[in-house]
Amino acid sequence: MQASTNQLIYEAIAALATAALIYLAYSIGGFLGVGVLGVLIALIAFQADLHKAGSPHITAAAPTIEDRRDKAARHLEAASLAIPISAGKLLGLSLVVIGFGAFFLL
Repeated sequence: MQASTNQLIYEAIAALATAALIYLAYSIGGFLGVGVLGVLIALIAFQADLHKAGSPHITAAAPTIEDRRDKAARHLEAASLAIPISAGKLLGLSLVVIGFGAFFLL
């Protein structure tokens, strides 16, 4: 699947905003600030990963066609969020290792 122009623009804006947040965290708190920012990003990504499939709920004994459509829509949404959530977890954990590692070693 090829990315649309709008999606590429949003990804570029998100990357620039993340870089600005990292720079701001480093300028305010040094490597400790980068580590704390990494913890926040990782927590948000893990929370989104836990809730991407939706909360389980009790349904009727005989599911209707609309229930199947809703389930398919939730599954499609969860599948589309898999890569961005994984990237957020990787970014957060990388910032934690870099931030706290440099803070304790330097």
